[in-house]
Amino acid sequence: MTERNEPNGGNEDSAGSAPVEDEITPEAAFELVAHETRIAVLQALQAAGGGPLSFGDIRERIGLTDPGQCHYHVDKLCDHFVWSTDDGYRLSPAGWQLVGALLSGSITATIDEETVVVGSSCTACGGDLVAHFRQSGVTIICTDCRFVQTDPDIPPALVDDWPSSELPEVVSRYTLQMEVDAAHGFCPNCRGRVSRGVVTPTDVSAPDWFDGETIEALVVTDCHRCGKWWHAAPSVAALAEPAVVALYHDHGIDLREQPWWALDGLTVGSTTVRKDPLYVHVHIDLGEPKTVVFDEAFEFVETYE
Repeated sequence: MTERNEPNGGNEDSAGSAPVEDEITPEAAFELVAHETRIAVLQALQAAGGGPLSFGDIRERIGLTDPGQCHYHVDKLCDHFVWSTDDGYRLSPAGWQLVGALLSGSITATIDEETVVVGSSCTACGGDLVAHFRQSGVTIICTDCRFVQTDPDIPPALVDDWPSSELPEVVSRYTLQMEVDAAHGFCPNCRGRVSRGVVTPTDVSAPDWFDGETIEALVVTDCHRCGKWWHAAPSVAALAEPAVVALYHDHGIDLREQPWWALDGLTVGSTTVRKDPLYVHVHIDLGEPKTVVFDEAFEFVETYE
């Protein structure tokens, strides 16, 4: 699976529904939090479980001795990032979103470059896999044939919260969660509506590099709102399908505990594409071969032996 981002130019809803009107402009929202004291207020509320905190509690926690200054900054945050209630001040949903973005490191930090041995074999040649962490993501690649298993951008918090030895498995769960979000119709970046579709190497919408690859098809997910898009091999995207999750579960395999490139019975690229109309057949062999069929929108159709 590889993640890419290419804005499509705005918030237009291709289904024709009315756009959401901003209560404040993006510029005004950023201006509201463009002060270290206001960020400290949000972090104090987050550390208190979202609140409530009294004004005195906030002032004590952020270490501001001047009550007037503290009131000024708290008031600036109220109604949008902070709610004033009878019990005290609480983080609003917008406040939680902002603090979450800060804690993820996505907008404030970068990832240290590091190479970690994955401990699994390449799905293409059986060679050793390594994970190369870069400033904004990770590439899991074979040291022998150089086949890239996955190449997503990831938030720095993903690297901070787990030991290095567990990071490859964590990356697998993170990329599969993107496919789960897509299967439910949501963009993991902006929570906008996404479309999924199957492309073959000859399609106009296929990535330029795809022509000449041995994989017969890709599943491409595209957000209508922010333009973020990414692609995955059908055999990987299929792991978000309940029928496939159940198939592995029935054989004692929890897809959350084993990276997809090390799964028994699954070969990345082990798919058959049939056209007019287009159907993708994903082959899984766990001792009793099964084929899972998806249509051109990568919607589940059936499972057969």
